[in-house]
Amino acid sequence: IVDGGLHIGALQSLQPEDLPPSRVVLRDTNVTAVPASGAPAAVSVLGASELTLDGGHITGGRAAGVAAMQGAVVHLQRATIRRGDAPAGGAVPGGAVPGGAVPGGFGPGGFGPVLDGWYGVDVSGSSVELAQSIVEAPELGAAIRVGRGARVTVSGGSLSAPHGNVIETGGARRFAPQAAPLSITLQAGAHAQGKALLYRVLPEPVKLTLTGGADAQGDIVATELPSIPGTSIGPLDVALASQARWTGATRAVDSLSIDNATWVMTDNSNVGALRLASDGSVDFQQPAEAGRFKVLTVNTLAGSGLFRMNVFADLGLSDKLVVMQDASGQHRLWVRNSGSEPASANTLLLVQTPLGSAATFTLANKDGKVDIGTYRYRLAANGNGQWSLVGAKAPPAPKPAPQPGPQPPQPPQPQPEAPAPQPPAGRELSAAANAAVNTGGVGLASTL
Repeated sequence: IVDGGLHIGALQSLQPEDLPPSRVVLRDTNVTAVPASGAPAAVSVLGASELTLDGGHITGGRAAGVAAMQGAVVHLQRATIRRGDAPAGGAVPGGAVPGGAVPGGFGPGGFGPVLDGWYGVDVSGSSVELAQSIVEAPELGAAIRVGRGARVTVSGGSLSAPHGNVIETGGARRFAPQAAPLSITLQAGAHAQGKALLYRVLPEPVKLTLTGGADAQGDIVATELPSIPGTSIGPLDVALASQARWTGATRAVDSLSIDNATWVMTDNSNVGALRLASDGSVDFQQPAEAGRFKVLTVNTLAGSGLFRMNVFADLGLSDKLVVMQDASGQHRLWVRNSGSEPASANTLLLVQTPLGSAATFTLANKDGKVDIGTYRYRLAANGNGQWSLVGAKAPPAPKPAPQPGPQPPQPPQPQPEAPAPQPPAGRELSAAANAAVNTGGVGLASTL
């Protein structure tokens, strides 16, 4: 399908009452919207229409590769979505669109101004499922943009926006936030990589879930959200589960749960509520240079988890976990030294909690200690909510047990003489033989 792309259904305001929603199933089909067509998307699914695409490439579109709006349902399996050579439709230097609209775009309720370029998948009030698919975004734009009422599930495959946003919340800002969150789930080994994993520009509540071995890289950030009278900004909640892994930093997450999963923290971060379970872990990324240690600040800490932290014992520097309001649960700290051997023992602050908090921390290193050069560090609480590594001279290594000396050679043992031959049982010797036996053989020799 070439030229203007594929368009299914119509905006609800334009849908005739007697026209039922469309259902389209395509297999191994390529769809391309060339720039001259002016099509805002290579594939548009509108109203209550449904599209299933199994295999194929979707290329072009002035604003998006795939647009799903106003109740549409889209299933994409083994699909590849790229902008191709088509330019981002309304994008101009500085991120503004003349007149505030996309040329050839939809009216109110459809595409809004393209402020950030091209989107691989643009979803608003609809449901999109991607399975084993590839979505690539150019420098401007995002792999997926989610608007009001959007639900997106990505199973396997990859989302790539090396210079942009993997996921962006966008659309009209003039409405009060809905109660239902924008829902984005990455699962079944899905991979996502971008400068930002999630870029929030709407006050709608957002729920981002990584599960089933999903691996995502990029920060979670938010713009200064617009103020709408009589409303409040919805929460941004993130859940990591079932061996998922997120690598990035954030100052925008209201709650983060980590259940049998890992957050690799790449820079200073702030989280509202942090809860860990089933060996969920926060891994403070090793500093690329001395002094670049990180601080994780949370309002509340709960559950039971592992924090992998770095220290520079020689300079007395370390990563830090700071809890502002309340800390509970039993947590472990695993510490690695990123510097050289210290010249003297010192104290390294790792955790600061409010006075009287119920949280406890233990050292997860072998035998509950960290040996750095000639100094041995153990974790200690000072009673004021602080947990620190306290160093002391390590005891000398025990002398090895003496090895036993060589054993003296043993004298040869005497061997018993062989018994004289006896006649076989039941047989008698001849007279000559008897004489030989009795005389040592002399008689026999004489007889012979």
